[in-house]
Amino acid sequence: MQTMYHPSGQRFILLGTARSGSNLLQTLLNSHDHICMYNELFNLDNISSVNLTEALTDPVEYLEKRLYRNGSPGNKTIGFKMFYNHMTLDYFNKVIAPGDTAPSLKKRFSDLNDHLAANFSMQHLKSKFQETWDYLFNDTSLKIIHLKRNKLKTLVSLKIAYMTDKWMHWQPERSAKITCSLGYEECCNYFTSISRYEEISDMKFQHHPKINISYEELVTDRQQLANKIFDFLGLACAPVNTVLKQQGTGRLEEIIENYDELKTAFSDTPWHQLFEA
Repeated sequence: MQTMYHPSGQRFILLGTARSGSNLLQTLLNSHDHICMYNELFNLDNISSVNLTEALTDPVEYLEKRLYRNGSPGNKTIGFKMFYNHMTLDYFNKVIAPGDTAPSLKKRFSDLNDHLAANFSMQHLKSKFQETWDYLFNDTSLKIIHLKRNKLKTLVSLKIAYMTDKWMHWQPERSAKITCSLGYEECCNYFTSISRYEEISDMKFQHHPKINISYEELVTDRQQLANKIFDFLGLACAPVNTVLKQQGTGRLEEIIENYDELKTAFSDTPWHQLFEA
């Protein structure tokens, strides 16, 4: 049984999925003097080999070292990003087809798979993945910021990120307009998967202090949303700023090459409303 640490400073998770606005929200929260927020601690494709070995050997130890044992400098509130598929086997089943994935990204995926095959058994990974989520579910001192976004817009943003291997845009950087095509089954699988994860997360974290927020709130009035989160975390409101700019601001009809075809195909399904937002 793992030891549960209960520090004096508040800890929180920014929970959601890739391309839901988490990068933008993280920079806004980190602009508060009393918040120290990590990025994705379990994004296995993008952490150093040393951290990767540490995270997979004993992920609970890895978490405690960063969130609890090192203390809270200046009594800061400490948080980190956690995506639904982190520390699950779904992480390795990429939702975007290899043919639509940039060579640099495919190489990172391949390098990770080679590293895992050489150093960890599947039984070990399954056990440690479950242990990590159980630890988070059981630590009801953690506050949960659950970020959600229109699933079609999230999928479009994700596909373009896979195609370009570009995950953030900096101000005042200009970005070229990129379009993509989506398959019906590709959309169905993604919509269903994210909906299932949202439901499971809401159920598993039902005993935690939790706030649900949307990407739409983030882009409509980021200061108002930030103040709402600061209040939730027990912090004084403060002005926020970011060096990032919003991505994917074009209309879906302009970005999805087969938009009309998809909209018609989904017109009699539970997902039709995603094409109206």
